[in-house]
Order: sequence, then structure tokens, then C-alpha cells
Amino acid sequence: LVKALADEDSRVRLAAIDSLGKSGDPSAVKPLREALKSKSHETREAAAHSLGMIGPQARDAVEDLLALMLGKREESRKAATIALMRIGKAAVPVLTSTLAEKDAQLRILSLVALGAIGDDAASAVGKITERLEDESPDVRVFAARSLGRMGRAAKDAIPALRKAAKSLDAALREEAARALEQIGRRLDGDGTPY
Repeated sequence: LVKALADEDSRVRLAAIDSLGKSGDPSAVKPLREALKSKSHETREAAAHSLGMIGPQARDAVEDLLALMLGKREESRKAATIALMRIGKAAVPVLTSTLAEKDAQLRILSLVALGAIGDDAASAVGKITERLEDESPDVRVFAARSLGRMGRAAKDAIPALRKAAKSLDAALREEAARALEQIGRRLDGDGTPY
């Protein structure tokens, strides 16, 4: 399969990348990392997808996936984000670092991934909470949503979420209230976020 990654026929390369991902074999990480450097966006995106299928054992590819995520192509960014999300805890530091990027769409992708990682992203709660006051209304909403998905791990965000629940922005108010409810259910089981 690794030899097929260098095949001139893109269909052969893509099939090999897919098979490596489906194998779940950690030894596939190194050749898939190399595929992330391809000139072909299809190859890079397929490699990201396959690394995501390997999951936490693909942690050595986190920096390579971050480079793909920081690119301009939307589909590549999404593929890298999903892979980082599936890698999980090992990806939290790089996802957290992107919360300071100027590009609002990149911040949103990181917030979605961190929220999906859940409890394992507890170290990002402070940085996610800061995004509740982001210049972008969409980023603020996704920050609240991310905190809600993290549940108990986001309990330190409760004061900021209470403030956001009083915002003039209806979407943020709604998402902050939902996040408080989600955190509360996980804290004491009755829905009270205290």
C-alpha cells in the first residue's frame, strides 16, 4: 500500500490512502503524514481523513494537520479539523492555539473540534471562555456551544456564560443558556448549574 502512495494514477493513490486509514494501523501514520505534503489537494484531504480514522494513535501528525488547517482551502481545513478532533486530547494544544488566529472561520472550526473532544479538552476552557467576547458574533455563539458540549469540564466558564446569557445578541443568549443547562445537568444531575 505504501508504494501505491507514489503511483501516478490519483485513483490508485487515493485508494491506498483510504485503505491505510481503514487499517487503523499506527504504522500508516508516517506515510500518511508524507501524503499531507502532496501538491494535490485531493491527496492531502484524503490523508487527513485517513489520519482521523486512525484516531488518537495518529497523534504524531498533529502539527502536519495544523499546517493543513491553516491553509486557505475550505475543504482542506475541514478535513484537517475533523482529523484533529478524532485524534482528540493530543490535538487540544494546537486547536487551542488557533483560537487566537485572525480568521474567524478558523476559530470556529477549532471551537467545534474542541467541543467535540469534550472532557479531554478541559485545558482549553479558559481560552474558549475568552472567545465569548470575540469580535465575531458567530465565534461567540460557537464558543458557548463548545463549552456546553464539554459539560462538567467547563464549569469554570459558568460566570462568563451567565453574562453571555444576558447579552443583547439573541443567538448568544440562547446558546449560553443552553450551555449552562448542559453543564448543570452534568454537575448535579438536576439541571442547576451551580
